Amino acid sequence: MEKLLNYIRRLSPLTVVLLSLAVGVLFGMILLGWGVFPVQWYDTDPEDLRWDSRSPKGLYGMNHNVASAVTKDRGGPGPAIMAEIKPSVLIIADSTLEWIYTPDGWPFNLDTDDDGRSDTNSSLYNGGTTQPGLYTYNGFRARHPRGGNVLSADMSVASVSLEGWLDNDHGLWGTYR
Repeated sequence: MEKLLNYIRRLSPLTVVLLSLAVGVLFGMILLGWGVFPVQWYDTDPEDLRWDSRSPKGLYGMNHNVASAVTKDRGGPGPAIMAEIKPSVLIIADSTLEWIYTPDGWPFNLDTDDDGRSDTNSSLYNGGTTQPGLYTYNGFRARHPRGGNVLSADMSVASVSLEGWLDNDHGLWGTYR
């Protein structure tokens, strides 16, 4: 043991760090990761996953009004062009749904988080969903510490707090009807 300690003392600090890293990786990844606690993989269908892990539609949603204004096949007046939409209006944002239903067409009339403020449209919230929280805030999801990411019509991306969403900061809901 004394010979090993003397050998280690003669090595440069960088060599000791690199050797320690290599031993740590070997111990951590190979012995623990593959031997003691191996990951077990299962072949499964998407239906067996959590609702928010099934597809990208649980990550970002498109402003329903923008889609309606741009395409006639969705019942909108179409064909609107992006230049006709105010620069601050949200196009795509963090969402729990494929669509974000802006309160100009689906007004807030239900308080889902018990803070004394209406934050969700009751027809969306009670629309037969079995997933809690799916339709809250009309689909907008503040998934980051300071809010949700919003892509606006001017192609800028900004973080919008939940309060900013509820207050229609900078006219992000837009109107297209």
